[in-house]
Amino acid sequence: MINLSNKSKFTTTSIIIIMLGLVLLSIITYRQYNQVSESELMHTMSDHTAQSAGYINTWLEGRLGEVRETAESPILGQALKLNPQLDLTRKDESIHLLDELNQSRWNYVSGAYPNEYAALHIVNYLQPDEWGNPKNLKTLKARYYNVKDGTNKTDPWAEGAAVEAGMRYSQTAAVYDTIFKPVYSQAYGRNMVLMAAWRKDNKGNVLAGAAASLTIETIQQIAQQAGYGKKGYGFLLAQDGTFITHPNALWAMRGKTSTVSDRNMQQLGKLVSSTKSGIFRFSDNGEKRVAFYNSIPIAGWTLVTVADENELFASANELHVLMLVIISSIIIVTLMFAYIMFLLLNLKQSNAAREALENRNKELIATKETERKILQAEISVLQAQIQPHFLYNTLNSITALCRTDSLKAAELLEELSDYLQGKFRFNNMELIPLDQELDLVKSYLAIEQVRFGKRLEVEYHVEPNTNPFIPPLILQPLVENAVKHGVYPQRQGGIVRISIKNVDQETVISVTDNGVGMTADKVKHLLNDEGAQEVGVGLRNIQKRLQKHYGYGLEVQSIINKGTTVTVKIPNLAR
Repeated sequence: MINLSNKSKFTTTSIIIIMLGLVLLSIITYRQYNQVSESELMHTMSDHTAQSAGYINTWLEGRLGEVRETAESPILGQALKLNPQLDLTRKDESIHLLDELNQSRWNYVSGAYPNEYAALHIVNYLQPDEWGNPKNLKTLKARYYNVKDGTNKTDPWAEGAAVEAGMRYSQTAAVYDTIFKPVYSQAYGRNMVLMAAWRKDNKGNVLAGAAASLTIETIQQIAQQAGYGKKGYGFLLAQDGTFITHPNALWAMRGKTSTVSDRNMQQLGKLVSSTKSGIFRFSDNGEKRVAFYNSIPIAGWTLVTVADENELFASANELHVLMLVIISSIIIVTLMFAYIMFLLLNLKQSNAAREALENRNKELIATKETERKILQAEISVLQAQIQPHFLYNTLNSITALCRTDSLKAAELLEELSDYLQGKFRFNNMELIPLDQELDLVKSYLAIEQVRFGKRLEVEYHVEPNTNPFIPPLILQPLVENAVKHGVYPQRQGGIVRISIKNVDQETVISVTDNGVGMTADKVKHLLNDEGAQEVGVGLRNIQKRLQKHYGYGLEVQSIINKGTTVTVKIPNLAR
């Protein structure tokens, strides 16, 4: 008995060490999962900001493209022949042609881009050495179509646009197509974004310019839509740090990041001026926020999207709680399994206990109850085959969907719940209706289709009135083998077909895949004792239980690189 006691202590100590290791591993896994999920969400939001900035850049390029086409218009060329110096104070045929050109432009943009434009211009120009003189800037004029009242007028340039143009073009000693910083226009009584393009001759001499004034509200709406969540928002910064748009009306078109009293905005402005894109985390009135910024190259602007951390990580936090529950459940199940193993080891260490167990087994083998318990034990083994990496991959898929499609994530979470419930529902059932296991199969395949995407296609061919009673966990392991060992090894994936139909006096269940297939020797190997170590209890377990119930087992047909079909025949008397 002393020897028995020592072995028991050794076994107990080993189990405690294993459990402590499992708990430690679970804690490490949970922390790493938290870090990875937060990093993934931050990366996704950063990509979202970059995509939104790219959209604004493309949007501005499209509007500037219309201005460039106007600058090269044949109608503008005809007007220049009549008015080479483009004197916009004249009242002759050349001005009439410019009005027709602007009217034609308005007819197009009002239909293609409604509510985006305030005015369309044809503008005069200065010589390269004249842009640096403030007096010369007052001679800049524009013949424009005013969208608000539908009239054609000639007026000086908006003062802010003229000053910026003088600063830009005097530095380069040449004009170039550009998008100016938004300014207030007295002619339209609102803030505008002016973009200009220039018509030049073969020698590079400027002949005339075309321009368009876009409403600031249009750009503000695009920036605001880039925000995330109810508390999130987006805004635009000019190259010099001016707030082009911002939810704070006191800052928009009035303040700069360097002049406002908010230290967070001051620090953000320094980051934006030094890097094209990045992330800035800060606290605003006790609320943690994250700012993502990305440049808009064509205009020299920067898009900033601000997200509330609680909203950004809300879906991940919910999954963290679920993961804790699952990890706790796995630990509890492992504890129970370890305790059972401990009892079995003690029984085997005692000769008396071993003889009692052998006698009890001999008695039970002669009864139907023994068969039921043996089958139940085999089902428990199949249930225990839920691998941690399957749960981990499924949770990762749910996490990814939470960022892009929360409804789909909820559906997948429900499928995972149904799958886990189905796996453990059959504990005390010797036979179950086929449709119950088919529901388990559908939940499993729904999860795998989200994980594998287009790589996994599923087809069901189920005839009506085909619902015999079958041993539990017959169909689901066959489908899982088709996915994992048939379709998944192929880069392009494949199709899994499930067929259930009545043939004569039997219900024929077939699981077919167009996967990698296997040789006839491999099939034989998997169905006998030697193959048990390769596939766990998989096919051999099913084969043995079918033979016990019906006297025959699985039919497997497989061709290398063509696929595999596994067939189960259930007598209709089993209904």
